[in-house]
Amino acid sequence: MKKKVRLTCLACCALLLLISCTANLAKKPQEAVQDPPPETAAADTDPSSESQDTGAKKKPKPKPEPTPEPAAPDTELSFDGLSMAFGFSDLTGNRLIIVDYIQDYEDEYDGPNYEDPAQYTVAVGPYGELVRISYSGWQDETAENDYRDAAYNFDNLSGYVYNTVGGRLQPDNTYILTTEEPLTGALIKLSPSSPPAIMDSDTEDYIHSIKGRGVKRGEMLAETEGGGRIGMVLFERLGDDMLFSIVYMDGEKVLFWDCQGEYDEFSTWRVDMGDEPGGFTPLCLARLDDGLLLLLTWRAPEGELIVSLGESRGRLVETADYHYGRYLSPP
Repeated sequence: MKKKVRLTCLACCALLLLISCTANLAKKPQEAVQDPPPETAAADTDPSSESQDTGAKKKPKPKPEPTPEPAAPDTELSFDGLSMAFGFSDLTGNRLIIVDYIQDYEDEYDGPNYEDPAQYTVAVGPYGELVRISYSGWQDETAENDYRDAAYNFDNLSGYVYNTVGGRLQPDNTYILTTEEPLTGALIKLSPSSPPAIMDSDTEDYIHSIKGRGVKRGEMLAETEGGGRIGMVLFERLGDDMLFSIVYMDGEKVLFWDCQGEYDEFSTWRVDMGDEPGGFTPLCLARLDDGLLLLLTWRAPEGELIVSLGESRGRLVETADYHYGRYLSPP
């Protein structure tokens, strides 16, 4: 059992490292308005520009007019009343599992981490796909478990297993498990952007005009039934300052989630992704009483994270409610 405990601890550490990568590699989201150029900021703090105590005041250097700041977003946005969990599908597309590694230091399971796993009757997949599910029961871990949250290792993991009811899941995909309401009734229909998913130049120019920073590359991730669009924008590098944004556009409404990073040849935001952010797939977009809720998967070689974003005062900010990661690095 001691070997098993060590493996479990390693897996938990790896998963915690994966889930915390946005905190370690991605800096705090940058403000939606343009920061002053480096040379302007330097001029503002240059001691030579300050008045000297000589009896005569020097004329201060002119400062650029500040751009009006939007109201500060909520730092811990929370969507109360949503009952959700996260899991992934097997190779057949007929089952889901919520992985649970809860163990105490005496090598014994503490028991289920969910009081009522049977409450989840709907699975929400890529682009808001809905599949009915039913709770099958608890699955024990096997000796063959390599602690990868992948479909090939599905039968070796400990957790709560669900069967599909009259539908099929996309194999080896991340899913939201939820109750019938309120999430499913608030979903906005999504569809993948028509290929190619490259952002058009007019949209890139429009984003450039808002952010005041050149766009290196843009991707359209999804479109809504009403004409809204979800995209990812990678901005031009400024020294070691890196920035990408998830953007939601619908008419005059434009919401950004900004994710800064410090340039790293191998792992700017995600391990082994170089200066690229990785791949994003929208799971769902919902219009709730508190505003829009957007959940995406963020995939890179070492694994997959859930990015949970909520609308707050003209921006998208990370919510405090929903955190999930799948460790997928090859054994």
